Amino acid sequence: MARFSDLLPARSVRTLLVILAISAIQAGEVRAAQGEIVMWGESVIRDRATMSGLVAISAGYGWNAALRADGSIVTWGRNESGQCNVPAPNAGFQACSAGGSHGLALRADGSLAMWAEFFDDFGEPYCDCSLPTPNRDFTAIATGWHHALALTTGGSVVAFWENQAGQCNVPAPNSDFVAVAAGSEHSLGLKSDGSIVAWGRNSYGQCNVPAPNADFVAVAAGASNSAGLRADGSIVVWGNNQYGQLQVPSPNLGFIAVRVGSGFCAGRRQDGTLVTWGRSDHGQCAPPPGAVFADVSTGAGHAVGLEADGTVVTWGETETDACGVPSLNHGFAAVSRGQRHTLALGGDGTIVAWGGNLAGEGFAPEPAGPYTAIATGAFHNLALRPDGSIHAWGLNSGSVGGMGGPCDVPLPNLDFVAVAAGNNHSLGLRGDGSIAVWGGSSPGLLTVPAPNSGFTTVVSSGDHCLALRSDGSIAAWGSNVRGQCVVPAPNAGFIAIAAGYRHSLGLKRDGSVVAWGDNLGGECDVPWLNSGFVAVSASGRRSLALGADGTVAVWGALWPDGYDLPSPNEGFVRLASGLGGCGAIKGLAAPTSAPPVATARVHVGNHPNPFNPSTTIRFETAAAGLARLRIYDVRGRLVRALAQVAVPAGVHDVAWDGTDDGGKRLPSGVYLCRLENGSVGAVARLVMIE
Repeated sequence: MARFSDLLPARSVRTLLVILAISAIQAGEVRAAQGEIVMWGESVIRDRATMSGLVAISAGYGWNAALRADGSIVTWGRNESGQCNVPAPNAGFQACSAGGSHGLALRADGSLAMWAEFFDDFGEPYCDCSLPTPNRDFTAIATGWHHALALTTGGSVVAFWENQAGQCNVPAPNSDFVAVAAGSEHSLGLKSDGSIVAWGRNSYGQCNVPAPNADFVAVAAGASNSAGLRADGSIVVWGNNQYGQLQVPSPNLGFIAVRVGSGFCAGRRQDGTLVTWGRSDHGQCAPPPGAVFADVSTGAGHAVGLEADGTVVTWGETETDACGVPSLNHGFAAVSRGQRHTLALGGDGTIVAWGGNLAGEGFAPEPAGPYTAIATGAFHNLALRPDGSIHAWGLNSGSVGGMGGPCDVPLPNLDFVAVAAGNNHSLGLRGDGSIAVWGGSSPGLLTVPAPNSGFTTVVSSGDHCLALRSDGSIAAWGSNVRGQCVVPAPNAGFIAIAAGYRHSLGLKRDGSVVAWGDNLGGECDVPWLNSGFVAVSASGRRSLALGADGTVAVWGALWPDGYDLPSPNEGFVRLASGLGGCGAIKGLAAPTSAPPVATARVHVGNHPNPFNPSTTIRFETAAAGLARLRIYDVRGRLVRALAQVAVPAGVHDVAWDGTDDGGKRLPSGVYLCRLENGSVGAVARLVMIE
């Protein structure tokens, strides 16, 4: 069977955010699902625990690049221009540099690799990353906002890419250079005699090297500043002084390296201590106390440091995911992206937040848990408590008609079973099937289509809302400027819904997807093999669908893509979405190091899957013993303790009617069946449809 993602053209794959949920089953005990957050597409994050063997780092505009000892490069942070997509082969590098929205790397053979992807609204490239010819004999590199410098073995400088301020016009004589640095739109070259040559934009005097122009051993450049390190260990900074970045703190001595960011500077001493000064509105001049650094790099509003023990430390602006990644990236069960921030729900019910923090939305709630569900608006958040109440925090403006803001949960704040959020409005689905809506800037958002009952699912994005009724029909309301609220006929047979910026998706019982509304980015162009889907999601101008085979298909985008789905594209069990990104959750997997004395297999074949109203779970045990079957939803919550019986070795069948332990019919969706048999276990994915 073809994978759904294989059926899409290369430019249809878009931003995806994935939680890898891995179960650990040991000694007959099911542990909480362990979920690692993985992001790619417009934003990339890495688990810091896996970033070992780093020898050098570079900070760009909201993203970072690091060189490993094995010659490979790891990147994280902003990726809307593909700056985190290191070209293959990702090996044999000896230096890397993170620019404004492009990357540059130097290979051990002296050649350059450069990457970025810029496209206009029609998907056509408007600039490229053409490398200089001949591409050889380079020894050092530097990147600016949209230009690059490379030092040759002969001591000349090659400057290329954008040149609107003359930053690529190397002054004559172009010889005897030993180091280079690139600012936003200016360039620096250090000569073998210790003098500095500067060229390009000079609006703040960043190219006016102070006298005496001699005895320099290193150079650095930032947005509109330049710096030089003298042989005596002192630092000189010139150019823009808006944030006092020209005043090097006393004592100005003992430095061995200098870095310049956007309005701030950093100097590293022989003992690895760091001195920072200048702009610090995002904490970019507040490195972790007591840290001993082997390397430091400054970006636009953040800094990244490599400690002596190889640990990566980031500080400063968190809105770009360049430094807001959780330090312990595991144990997550759900993730939701807002405009510039991210929420992650742990398997223990606690919430972690990072990213933008306009009005507190980038902070975790107090108390931090337990919660059972999360949703993010543009700048606000919702979290559902186990008792059915909702906690809301963040920006609380934009209300109409005296109905309060998106964080003013209406009374009674109880009996909610699901939450959803749009730009600046919020929704809660109650246990009786009714929907409460509050906040928002349009009166139409607050009016749920009558009758306000019988709903099983609610979603929202931007300024429109969708709700699925138990009879399989969809109710849509709010903004309808692109027809996103006009459900195509026949409005029946739907089992799942999703809302994008100005488009909507509905999943039919037969596994096909219906899309309507705005199609500027191809978000309504469902892949031609429109069958076999079990879930849908949408975010911005992107659409996602989960195949019954566990693969994810992604199509549409405001920006042309070029971001491949992670490999392998398999094992996904649930889709997630938010205003700032799309995602999926990978299924729970049995440990790969299980003892060989016994094996356990759980599978659902034609018993059936998908199913309605019941299915037969068939499992096999290699040895006699106690077998325990439990059903979990994709958030990792136990919904049914199905069986706990002593069984002989062999094949066994157990029926499940789709109800929880209380006999209540569960909603359609993906569920996980966990088998425990002694010290081993296995997991199967069950898809229940209405």
